Amino acid sequence: MKTFLEKAVAITIRYHLIRINHYSACISPPTVPAHRLSLPTGNEMSIEHRLNHIAGQLSGNGDVLLNSVDAHTGEPLPYAFHQATSDEVEAAVQAAEAAYPAYCSTSPAQRAAFLDAIANELDALGDDFILHVTRETALPEARIRGERARTSNQLRLFADVVRRGDFLGARIDRALPERTPLPRPDLRQYRIVPIAAPTEEERAQPYLWRFWRHIPARGKFTIFDRSWYGRVLVERVEGFCSPADWMRAYSEINDFEEQLVNAGTVVVKFWLAIDQQTQLERFEEREQIPFKRYKITEDDWRNRDKWDDYVQAVGDMVDRTSTEIAPWTLVEANDKRWARVKVLRTINQALEAAFAKDKK
Repeated sequence: MKTFLEKAVAITIRYHLIRINHYSACISPPTVPAHRLSLPTGNEMSIEHRLNHIAGQLSGNGDVLLNSVDAHTGEPLPYAFHQATSDEVEAAVQAAEAAYPAYCSTSPAQRAAFLDAIANELDALGDDFILHVTRETALPEARIRGERARTSNQLRLFADVVRRGDFLGARIDRALPERTPLPRPDLRQYRIVPIAAPTEEERAQPYLWRFWRHIPARGKFTIFDRSWYGRVLVERVEGFCSPADWMRAYSEINDFEEQLVNAGTVVVKFWLAIDQQTQLERFEEREQIPFKRYKITEDDWRNRDKWDDYVQAVGDMVDRTSTEIAPWTLVEANDKRWARVKVLRTINQALEAAFAKDKK
């Protein structure tokens, strides 16, 4: 006999996860063994390929048919899906609400098993799954396999946390006010700001506005995922801004960092340098290790072809923005451990120097 969770995995995950990603999974009723993904064409398609799976039943009451598109050609793919009606959406919501109490009554071990089962189902999807995704997204196969591996590994990580259960009690990582030279920072005060392509609002403002608005208040921490140096590096090399823009940015950045230092901010800048052979070895390693594949994309290989352009941009950046109050630290990073130690030591020295200055 299957347990409730095993049935949930066999029915909900095997069908719903595939449907959510727009794949026609030859859906069968729960009493019929599930088929693996296939690529039906023309007359091979049957009504099962176009129905929604709601509360263990196949449903296709909607009159609107939706097609996914081949991202390479722009042509519709031969898989049509019924757009759910409002009644079908309501039925799905009610089914989820009815299942909630049963799931809440499960033990941590059962919930962990549920997450592990989802991960196993993801890993079990074959090459036809990869083919579907590459056709619909135009992303390279290595990227898709890496994303799948990352997702299943994260699910297993969450399962381990749920299985341990040590998160259930109140846990506070105290600042230790007696600690010298300063209390430990409160990690709850950290902010992480991802820097991606600018929004329309950010384009309408001076370049550094998008960074100024996230500068932390005293006693707070902000981690920028990518920095203001993007303008004189990737934007310059890729032509995302005009030469006048990136040439003006050197003085803008120097003024920006001077104001930060004058306001009491400790500015420490690192450039981690590796040679071309080391970069090639790391790229190839990422393609070979499943849980690292998501880190390597076609853009990485394309940017590698612009090595000389980036070398020139980095040289100009260091020459024009390494100032007395905010110098660059160049880190030999072929050896990752050496690089990490040098970065940590440099940060410690900068902080200790700032603390000593405050005491005077």
